[in-house]
Parts: sequence; C-alpha cells; structure tokens
Amino acid sequence: MTAIICLAKSDGIVIYTDGASLDARNGAYLNPCRKAQIFVHQPMIMAARGPMLATSLLEFACDKYTTFDAAVDAMPKCAYSAVSQAHGATKAEIGLEVFFGGWSARSRSWEAYRTWLLGDTLDKLDEGSLELTRIPFLRFAPDPGPEALEQLGVITNGALHLRSDAEIVNLMEGLRATKFYLGSHDGGTKGCVVGAFVQKTSLTANGAKAEIIHRWPDVIGKPLGVP
Repeated sequence: MTAIICLAKSDGIVIYTDGASLDARNGAYLNPCRKAQIFVHQPMIMAARGPMLATSLLEFACDKYTTFDAAVDAMPKCAYSAVSQAHGATKAEIGLEVFFGGWSARSRSWEAYRTWLLGDTLDKLDEGSLELTRIPFLRFAPDPGPEALEQLGVITNGALHLRSDAEIVNLMEGLRATKFYLGSHDGGTKGCVVGAFVQKTSLTANGAKAEIIHRWPDVIGKPLGVP
C-alpha cells in the first residue's frame, strides 16, 4: 500500500509519496523505497499503488514512449499488462492504481491522470477499471473520507488547503494515523500503510527534482507507526 498525492498545477506536476514498502499480510515495514518515477525519455513523472512487481513492470513498459501523449494513450494497456505479468509470475493481487502527469504537446499544457484496475480475476475486472481520468487539480489515495479531512484541517467549508509542503505533510500524518486495508482489496487486516518518509517529486519546464521533505522513525520488521 502507498500514499500518493498528485497536484496538477499551471506550471508543472507534483507528486508526493510515502517511502515504506510493507508486508501486505501483517503490515510489517520491509524496507524504504522510492515510489515515484522520473522518466528521462519524455516529460513525465508517475507513482503507483499495488504489488511491487506490477509497479516495476509498469515503469519498464512506459519507459519506451518518447512523448507524454503517447504514454497517456497507452497507459491503460500498460497497466493491464503489468498486472497480468505480475499475477502470472507470482500470483500477485489483481490491483493497481496509477497517478501520472507531464507536459502534453497535444494540448500545450501540463496534464495529470489517474487510472486503476481491480478484480478477482483478470477477465472479470471491477466496473470502472482501466478508465483514464483527468486530474483537474488534486487527487490522492488512500482517501480517509470528508470527516477525517475536515478534522485534519485539509477541508474547510468545502475548500481544500493543500498548496504547501507543510499542508501535504499534515495530510500524510492524517493518512498515517488512519487504519486502511493492507492489501489492494477490501477485507482482511487493517493497519498503518504510510511511513518511512515523504518524497516530493516535481516536474516543471526547468526539469525534474526529487527530495525528502519529512521522515518518520519507523523500524524495519515492525508495523509502521510502532516504535
């Protein structure tokens, strides 16, 4: 499980992720890891939530495209292929959520999108799987719900307050304190799914940059959030 916050701005794309790989069976912290990818062949950054092999295969599949628009058009196919290969090799869960953004030569603007797939079998995916949704300004996952967001001060009178790094870290702290299902599918064990660090990956006309803006004292081998 991964926390992802994607911002589509007029001057670029910013993706925030946590940095913990965890065991979906019991929530144990396995190792710190980078979850956002900067592509060198096209102006694009991406982060995904799902089995590690599936996310790695997705990055490899997208790396062959030389324009962001081509990657946009191919993303649902690439996501399905990555999940199919991962499931065939390791019986990994059939679940993946992808956030990505970049410079579109087609629209001459910065664009961000989300796509996902989930299902019990590859030939029986949940309704809405593999649809490509444009992110107008902000999208994040997992979503703790409007009441929790209001308690965190992220939403006031229906308005979002997520424009600074400090506000993003505050949201990440709230997600960290919320118990979510450890796997891609609802059901089973719940626990903390956000940990290690908060990584900010940004892409503008001046290039791409990744930096760590917050760290947590999580211990490898223990559940996230447990000292």
